[in-house]
Amino acid sequence: MARQTKPLSPTECSSAKAKEKDYRLYDGGGLFLLIKSNGTKIWRFKYTKPNGVETLTSFGEFPVVTLANARGLREEAKSLLAKSLDPIEERNRKKKSLALKISVASKLLLVSGLKERWLLSLKAIETARSIALRAIFFRGLAKEIYQQSTHLSC
Repeated sequence: MARQTKPLSPTECSSAKAKEKDYRLYDGGGLFLLIKSNGTKIWRFKYTKPNGVETLTSFGEFPVVTLANARGLREEAKSLLAKSLDPIEERNRKKKSLALKISVASKLLLVSGLKERWLLSLKAIETARSIALRAIFFRGLAKEIYQQSTHLSC
């Protein structure tokens, strides 16, 4: 039978002080607050993976991760375990997926920027071409006018 543990209160978490050795304050359900000798307080969750191996995961530092947040993370991890999924592997999979999405988005922005520069250079080329064509047209027109004017004066 599992040991009954009195749930922690936010005051207990805040008032926990560092000692010579690291120690734990248990909340129940595998969740505990590890108080390190340097004063750092870390939320940890002990669980059994679907393959039967016991392991620990960290939910973050107290007070950044509050007691309520840590309990919510514990419940999420337990729901994953109920589906035979390892919470650590799921977290890593989500991180990779997010990194891939960010990579794709940054590449799209890069391509978009390149496209804009390409369009601007095309516009510049078209402008230069049209200026050159106008110059050729006006040169030809000026030449014809000059020739016509010389023929008329004779």
